Amino acid sequence: MLGRITSRVEEISKLEELSSRHATELAQLRDRIDGLARRDLTQARKGLSELRRAVLSQLQATNKALRQAEFFDQQSVHEQALQRLIDRARRTGRPLLAGPWTGEIGFELLYWIPFLRKLKSRVPELPMSVISRGGVAAWYDGIATGYEDIFAVVDPAEFRAHTDRETRKQRSVGAFDRRLLRHASRALGVRPVLVHPSLMYNLLYPYWKDALPLRRLFEYVEPARLSAAPELDVTLDLPAEYVAVRFYFSQCFPDNPGNRALVTDVVRSLSARLPVVLLTTPFAVDDHVDATPDAASVRSVAHLLTPENNLAVQTAVIKGARAFVGTYGGFSYLAPLCGVPSVTFYSEATFFEQHLEFARRTFSRVDAASFIVLHARERALLDDLVHRAP
Repeated sequence: MLGRITSRVEEISKLEELSSRHATELAQLRDRIDGLARRDLTQARKGLSELRRAVLSQLQATNKALRQAEFFDQQSVHEQALQRLIDRARRTGRPLLAGPWTGEIGFELLYWIPFLRKLKSRVPELPMSVISRGGVAAWYDGIATGYEDIFAVVDPAEFRAHTDRETRKQRSVGAFDRRLLRHASRALGVRPVLVHPSLMYNLLYPYWKDALPLRRLFEYVEPARLSAAPELDVTLDLPAEYVAVRFYFSQCFPDNPGNRALVTDVVRSLSARLPVVLLTTPFAVDDHVDATPDAASVRSVAHLLTPENNLAVQTAVIKGARAFVGTYGGFSYLAPLCGVPSVTFYSEATFFEQHLEFARRTFSRVDAASFIVLHARERALLDDLVHRAP
């Protein structure tokens, strides 16, 4: 009896051991199955993520291609409009009237004037008159046979009111533009073929937006240095050697204590080495506010400036300078095109890099003078740069 009980206990013990072993093996098997499931799920998730990225990349490429196709279609429309204008001018023999230009100096120098030069090369037999402001007839030398100044028609306050209300980017013909065009057309005495800045803006817009290669811009523009001397109605009494300075506050160089201190420091440093001639104006034609430095031993031409001559006088001062120093913007383009080195500052990169890059390509093509754009924190480089300026 005792033997049977002992045997039964041993059998139960063996069964418990076997059960325990099976439970362990089952747990290991379950762990392996769970591990495989997790691995498969991870791989599945990874594959799904890669598929999602591939699909997104393809969608982005497709959208970019569609946008480029749309830009190409729009470009074709604007190119056809340009060709129709040229054909109409040739067919009628009527003079061209370009403008009015009411926008930024930088765009006028970098794009609008080279655009008109390219256009004039396609119809060299036809006279062209331009409408701009500030006495910039010399900027259009070799292009225009006539010049109408906007400030002969309106004063700076009215000009600013209209351009602020409509737009500085003339992508359409506004009421103020039509008024100026009617005035200039009457002065010509003949109905001209109108070349409005909107044609240029619409043609070049895709390149500014990185939708089309920037290098192709040169198919529409023909840049050149500004060699003609402005005709002045005043007499300039300037030093034999000097630095022209024009600092103003803008989006990329806002009015704050740091920038005010930079302006004062730069002008003081320059005036300790060379005479400084300030190009500040006694009136405002846009939203830029002149930064008047707190420094002695500087000259100003403000007393010589009128709305109708202000850009002509400032151009003449820059052309005679050893260097130009100021805010990055339109005047920083004017100086190199006049053969004068330009060193300008910004503190906020609010501008489009495409314009800066195109400016550098343009100046390289026309062998312009040095064009240096510095962040405000790089101010210490200025002294060496000005010393090395020719």
